[in-house]
Amino acid sequence: MLGLHIDSITINNGDSIFKNYLQLQNPDLWSSNCTRITDSTWVGVKVIVNSLDNYFINKLGDTVLIKPNEQVNNSWTMFRNDSVVIEATIDSISTKDILGNSSNIKYISMNFMDTNGTFINHDLQGQQLMLSEDFGLIETYSFFNFPADTERFSLVLKEKFNAQTIFDFNIGDVFHTRNITYLPDWGTYTHDQLYEIKTVTNKAVSNNGDTIIYGYDAKLFLREYYSTPDTVISDTTIYIGYKEEVIILSERPRLELFANQITGE
Repeated sequence: MLGLHIDSITINNGDSIFKNYLQLQNPDLWSSNCTRITDSTWVGVKVIVNSLDNYFINKLGDTVLIKPNEQVNNSWTMFRNDSVVIEATIDSISTKDILGNSSNIKYISMNFMDTNGTFINHDLQGQQLMLSEDFGLIETYSFFNFPADTERFSLVLKEKFNAQTIFDFNIGDVFHTRNITYLPDWGTYTHDQLYEIKTVTNKAVSNNGDTIIYGYDAKLFLREYYSTPDTVISDTTIYIGYKEEVIILSERPRLELFANQITGE
């Protein structure tokens, strides 16, 4: 779940330049152990918008161009670098229900070519973006690492999570959690998996709404596996019975933030 929350806008010669909130980012430029503070996210380092076009700038400074005003069968150069050229085409326009509202959708396909115009193989070859008239990009890929990053994103919410919404459980909700520990064993490996299954049986909320007490019907057991292929060696029940959890919402302020957002503390 990745967030988008524009916290700065500048105007330059009719262009609106949008930047996202500050966050920790692994640039993958020097070492997988390096991180840096940046206002980049899946939409890129910044987004430039004018009356005709949208420009998404990736981490290398290359531009991903979206032309929202193009009509069916129209094409343009969406992206270009020293090794690849991506041509975008409006395949079709139709209506679709988005977050409970009907919206016109443009389906934009991508075709990958080398710099000589010869089609090449790529994981995103022929894939489509979905652009809503009312909600913007609702199906897209990460522009920060574009076109190397092939993870697809879908718009699913209009509001962010916070502690109150995250810990709003109902009686009868069931939670399964698992913790895995790997242990060396004479050249092979066994690993333990600690399972917990909890069913909410009761809920109490303080008068000010800041404290929530949940009661659970809980079962905790340890399952031991043997290397490859995974073979269950044993199941050991550790606990069966009632479990209580106290959640104080005001003690979880970081849940008010967006994904990877930093506060400057």
